[in-house]
Amino acid sequence: MTGNKKSAGRLQKRFRSCLASFAFVVLPLASPANAGPSPEEHELIAQIEQLVHLPEGAEPLAYYSRHYARKPDGKVIAVYVPPAPPSQWDDPDYGCEVALPDFAFRPCTEAEIAEQRQMDETFSEQRGSADSIHWHEDYLELPAINDGGCSVVTIIFNEQRQFEEVSCNGQ
Repeated sequence: MTGNKKSAGRLQKRFRSCLASFAFVVLPLASPANAGPSPEEHELIAQIEQLVHLPEGAEPLAYYSRHYARKPDGKVIAVYVPPAPPSQWDDPDYGCEVALPDFAFRPCTEAEIAEQRQMDETFSEQRGSADSIHWHEDYLELPAINDGGCSVVTIIFNEQRQFEEVSCNGQ
């Protein structure tokens, strides 16, 4: 197989039901598990979470992994995302296939499976678990959402301690 065909095949990996959430959430490579919120940031988060009224259709607050950061203009932006789904790699019916240029499929190699497992573990770490709070030093580290409906909520809280936005993505 030539390099181009091999690259095309790798780019067209297909995993049965394992990457559905990747279609909507793009997470940065840096882990949100930093030093954690400062006392001031903790207080601010507590205030936001006490005052916020999630949009109709959103899940209860504890359902979400909640990510916060301060934008350069001083506003706090929060992105609430569903927790990462549990790993399916131990399920014997779960598989990995690579799409070939002719639209046929072949099983993944052990190296490709290991690479995908590592990507899934990194995704889980970055996404966070339900009812977890993550403070990011840079707002560009927040989960970037392409869609998500009310499974993803975006909040902007200004320096006057008022909400400028509380909305479901994709609506």
